[in-house]
Amino acid sequence: PAKAIFLISNLMILCCIPLRILGDREAEEAVLLFAVPGSWFLLMFFAGAIGLTGPFVTMIFSMITGDMFTFGIIYTIVLFGFSQAFYFLYKGHPNADESPFGTYFGTWMGLFQTTLGDYDYADLNLTTYPNLAKTVFITFMIFVPILLLNMLIAMMG
Repeated sequence: PAKAIFLISNLMILCCIPLRILGDREAEEAVLLFAVPGSWFLLMFFAGAIGLTGPFVTMIFSMITGDMFTFGIIYTIVLFGFSQAFYFLYKGHPNADESPFGTYFGTWMGLFQTTLGDYDYADLNLTTYPNLAKTVFITFMIFVPILLLNMLIAMMG
């Protein structure tokens, strides 16, 4: 997979040439945003052959393809479920546009930020049912960061 990612990255860098000629700097930077990190994946291929770094590369690759992938799927499913709950709690309220939960994508991103600890408790009052919103929020804050991260640690251990 490292070689394939590196090859795709090189093709994306080649696609930047016409964008540079056309002067479309925004599109060029968007393509480079994905191409540059992908070009470093071949380094992992070569680092795997060195005795000092080889076991670590193998360990990281097995964690990413196994445990992290499974955790990512479970986390995404849970996040989509709570996103629907919060979206429908805020839907139809006149002040919903002031909160990050006004659109479905905004709700999903808002809950992702909440998982990382960045949330505004006052936004929970911008709904028709503030007590229910606070209850769902507390359930989310207990379930997602604590239980799912403990599950990730247990899977890796």
